[in-house]
Amino acid sequence: MAAYRVAVEAVTNIARHSDGTTATLTLELPGPASLRVTAADTGHCTQPWSHGLGIRSMHERVEQIGGTLTITTTPEGATVRAQLPLATRG
Repeated sequence: MAAYRVAVEAVTNIARHSDGTTATLTLELPGPASLRVTAADTGHCTQPWSHGLGIRSMHERVEQIGGTLTITTTPEGATVRAQLPLATRG
């Protein structure tokens, strides 16, 4: 559920605030017990994003399950990346 919520919020922020023409959403399994969610756009970010309700809720959701969330802004675009642990069957 955390992956879904991060993806939706990140893409919503891109749609509302980016002046870019392209956005990508990527889901990766970099290890047997982790999921990486990355949303990136080609907008022109000249300053870091302000931490509004959406960004705070993404951070809270990810931290509640022991994951990490990073947001990077550059003049070439912004990237939201969540590294999430997956439950393993045992």
